Amino acid sequence: RQAITQHLQSAMVRRSANSAIFLSYSREGLAQEIGDWAEGVSESGYWIATTHSFLIIAIRFLVIQQRLNKLRTFQSELDVTAVEQQIQQIRTALGRIRTMKKSLTEVGKSVAVIKAEADAMSTDIQSALKSIEQALSVIPVPG
Repeated sequence: RQAITQHLQSAMVRRSANSAIFLSYSREGLAQEIGDWAEGVSESGYWIATTHSFLIIAIRFLVIQQRLNKLRTFQSELDVTAVEQQIQQIRTALGRIRTMKKSLTEVGKSVAVIKAEADAMSTDIQSALKSIEQALSVIPVPG
């Protein structure tokens, strides 16, 4: 998180931006603790680190954050608490997605191990059958 914050802070300063998105094509491009989504704040503003599959959500999320901050400043009639509850609901859902994807990754690794074992067993069976067939073909069958 700290490395992303520093990187985005310097990028926001160079571009005179008040928010940023750190985009990775896949979750392998982000740290394991980040997964598909992380949020933070630097001196220049709010940032999101995410994967390509969440890019549109990240853009919409940043636009909502910017709009909400402006409305807070001008004491709008908007029920900010209700909007913040919805934002928290989005964060919770993103956390649940992260958990599910982590579990899917672990299941995928287990499936790969099981498949490799099954393939090895199949190879052993084929080899044993071939050996038996060769041994049986040497001995003449009575009759």
